[in-house]
Amino acid sequence: MSQQQYEIRKPSNYEILLISFPHQLLYALSALHYNRINNRVSVDSPAVIFVWSYKGVNHKSKSIYHDIFSAVLQTYPYIELVFPTFLERSYYLSPYRSISARVKWVQKRFLGHNFNEVYFSHDASADRTAQVIMQTFRTAKSICYGDPPGFIHPPYNKHRLQCHSESKLKRWFWKFKHETQQLDERFASKAFVAVDMQSKDKTSISIKVTPIPLKYLKHTHSLIGRAFEKSIKKTYVEMNINFGDLDNPYLLLMGNFSGSGLMSEENELDMYVDICNRHVPMGGGLFLKPHPGNSLDFVNKVIDKLPQFQTQALPLIALQIPIEIMSDLINYCHIVSVSSSSIPISIFYQGNLIHALNDELIYRYFNMSSLNHMLDANFQIISKVNIEHIKHDT
Repeated sequence: MSQQQYEIRKPSNYEILLISFPHQLLYALSALHYNRINNRVSVDSPAVIFVWSYKGVNHKSKSIYHDIFSAVLQTYPYIELVFPTFLERSYYLSPYRSISARVKWVQKRFLGHNFNEVYFSHDASADRTAQVIMQTFRTAKSICYGDPPGFIHPPYNKHRLQCHSESKLKRWFWKFKHETQQLDERFASKAFVAVDMQSKDKTSISIKVTPIPLKYLKHTHSLIGRAFEKSIKKTYVEMNINFGDLDNPYLLLMGNFSGSGLMSEENELDMYVDICNRHVPMGGGLFLKPHPGNSLDFVNKVIDKLPQFQTQALPLIALQIPIEIMSDLINYCHIVSVSSSSIPISIFYQGNLIHALNDELIYRYFNMSSLNHMLDANFQIISKVNIEHIKHDT
């Protein structure tokens, strides 16, 4: 049934979307759009995007992060961007403050706002920022849009792997806090995801997971691509200046495995060398697209480990642009991926894509404690890609 065939309601209250990375925009906004269609609510009703980055530096004045979110929301004039300052992120919203203290600040910041739904990616990180938002707006429905493109993680637990874990000292601090805080924890009531990436046994998830129809994903993908157009063009200009002579270059989509505590930094560096030696012609052009969680120091270490190729990281402006919307780059390069980015690339494009992570590499390089998690996650990725447009390294 089309929107024109029934009466569209103007809501008396609206939604708040918690976002930590630019690549989450595609999935959060698609979930919002699809849920509004289902609820017969006008798709251009007001909403708020609340940005909380794992890196406090991204909240500094005139950061690339801020520019990216501002550019995207020019395409969504009915959505308000709330982008905490560096001081607000580093103190009032610091993950080292108690959840109750952060809730008080969020309540004050949004005094007078009436949110009926809260959208978040997951509550699996020890910082518990998603839990802060859910605790603040306790009468609102909590909706998960998944860890892109659709992993549904159980809430944080000190006894299991977390997303974006930090140093051992920080993890110990968070575990201590978790033991001393008494919370009436909030959970998602449902999930709207691009792709259902639930574990094979599905025993740890009790919420209903609904895949978003492809037409809504493509609609949002098109709008976000338009918003990024200027930044992408600037990226290509810089690439042509620096790498214009490269023929048939390769693009390695990096992960954040050591930063997430899944393997040592040394092993992650060695794994990239292993993968590139298998898939990139000797002496060939190689671009690196770092994960948003990678430090520049780590990226430089990867470059130093790959002298046998013409290796360069993408220009700085491109590091925060989601690969899913960089269509010219995807069509120009051979894509070598070790992450779930393989799925959206296979959905939106028909380019040359190699999903390079396989069981052999997982057993060789990942920590013993993370093997089952990674084997299952990688199985889900491989099983969900568009088989006609992808090669699996087996």
